[in-house]
Amino acid sequence: MKRFLSLLVALLVLCACLPACAAPRYPERQGGTTDAAAVLSQSTLRDLATYAQRLKDETDIDLFVVTVDFLDGETLSGYGEGLFAQWKLDDDSLLLLLAVGEDKFATFSGRNVTRRLSRQVQDKLLSTSLEGPFLRQAYDEAVAGFIPALTQEINKAFDADVSVAGLFGQADAETISVEEWADEWARRWSAAHDEDEPAPDSVGSRVTREDKSTGFSLGKVLLTVFLLMVIFSNFNDRRGRHGRRRGCGCGCAPFSSILAALGLWKLWDKD
Repeated sequence: MKRFLSLLVALLVLCACLPACAAPRYPERQGGTTDAAAVLSQSTLRDLATYAQRLKDETDIDLFVVTVDFLDGETLSGYGEGLFAQWKLDDDSLLLLLAVGEDKFATFSGRNVTRRLSRQVQDKLLSTSLEGPFLRQAYDEAVAGFIPALTQEINKAFDADVSVAGLFGQADAETISVEEWADEWARRWSAAHDEDEPAPDSVGSRVTREDKSTGFSLGKVLLTVFLLMVIFSNFNDRRGRHGRRRGCGCGCAPFSSILAALGLWKLWDKD
């Protein structure tokens, strides 16, 4: 009987200890980004720190990014919710969890964030901007694609102006004057065309600029049609509809035809 009671007590103690032994291991929080799996580059870590501060200043959202190897047997949602509670994150917090050893990822957000940035929107952002590179184990690329997409949605939802300029490979926004734009346009024109060919004064002037490869332009074609009309009109005036001589009687028709023919020759004569 004593042996049975001792065995029963041992089993009860073991059952009480099992949940504690099976509890997932959560990494210690290291600022805004906790790269426990050591998969992010130093430049990405720096960009995340800068971005998190910009986000906080504009929207009061606290962004946390954490990478782990495994979930220790816990489900993705269970691990994320447990980590959210373990780190004592609040209603203004947004957590991005990347479990690289299990190819799983998710975001977890506080009440204030979820109210404006729904779970459906967060899941769509993950599937469209993070999933591809993440599954290829390109973790820096995954973060660099997700953060700008997230920023667009946050700016709309919070009526904010969070910027990613200069971060995650995004170019800095530059403002140039009209003169600088014109100089840059002229430089690109010269690079794409013959050096001795001057750039047009405006975009509109390119419409009537002659294409040297064909010798055609709208103005040249119209002028050619006009000169041909002059020549054939004079010819018809001389012949008449039934062979009778018609015309103004000034005798200038032959002279104008000659001038028109010379004009055509000069117009289509290539140097």
